[in-house]
Amino acid sequence: MKMIPSYPHETGSMAEKKIFDRLRNIFNTPNDPSITAFHSLNVTDHPQNRFGEIDFLLWGRPGLFVLEIKGGAVQCRKGVWTFQNRYGVNTHSAKGPFKQAHESLQAIITKLNKKFGSEIISTVPIGYGVIFPDCRWQVD
Repeated sequence: MKMIPSYPHETGSMAEKKIFDRLRNIFNTPNDPSITAFHSLNVTDHPQNRFGEIDFLLWGRPGLFVLEIKGGAVQCRKGVWTFQNRYGVNTHSAKGPFKQAHESLQAIITKLNKKFGSEIISTVPIGYGVIFPDCRWQVD
């Protein structure tokens, strides 16, 4: 797997660094062109925000996949997501990580459709997911 950049961006997220290292170790053939992982990719033309950021975009023969990474404590209660960072500070959002990943994926698909045409892009397997490394996961 080719990693771009070749080292983790300084996002301050230990969870993203863990996943960066795991991806690199799982696909430990650095010259294998079948998959490229882009870390901390900025997204323009985001459907909801002025711009967005994708924690990991995986692109290659298997398809196109967006991964959102959430570390620390994560909860969702009555549709409100709570994220606690490593300093114990909570933030709240009605938009959870699954919606965040989905919106980022839609922005990428829109760009690819403009560049290559929807006929080509519709043949590519596409998906998204969320990874919670080392999280205390609590769902009502």
